[in-house]
Amino acid sequence: MDRKNRTVMVVGLGRFGASIARTLSEDGVQVLGIDRRMDLVESLQQELTQAVQADSMDRETLHMLGAGDFDTAFVTIGGDLKASCADYVALQKAQGLPFADYGGQTVCRYTFRLTNYPGGRTDAQANLLLCGSDVIAGDVMLLGADGGQFSLAFPK
Repeated sequence: MDRKNRTVMVVGLGRFGASIARTLSEDGVQVLGIDRRMDLVESLQQELTQAVQADSMDRETLHMLGAGDFDTAFVTIGGDLKASCADYVALQKAQGLPFADYGGQTVCRYTFRLTNYPGGRTDAQANLLLCGSDVIAGDVMLLGADGGQFSLAFPK
């Protein structure tokens, strides 16, 4: 997938989130920026594909914004770590990932080198997160300079 077709959601448009969103947007990536503060949203409206004021801890809001349809999401941690963690869990739930259901349990990450990635790329790897025998998340990463991280679709 080329960068112009990639979609990224950035939750939190403070200094760090705004920097990520701007860099991606300048690189041709379609970026949705979300923040509770309207002044931060307004400051980026001309630079991003879309910037909206919203409560990112509200699962229904994330669903309406299409959180599960984005290739990648960044939850940038600001001054309120508890709220940022809650944002991250809400985003996971909106994407159908059950991380919160496995809180306090041991989760193992398995990384596999992909030898059959389209186009013959040799820098592709797949990551799976398992809790016991349950696959709870996964992604494909392309490690080169033109790489990225792409979510895996899991059957419901």
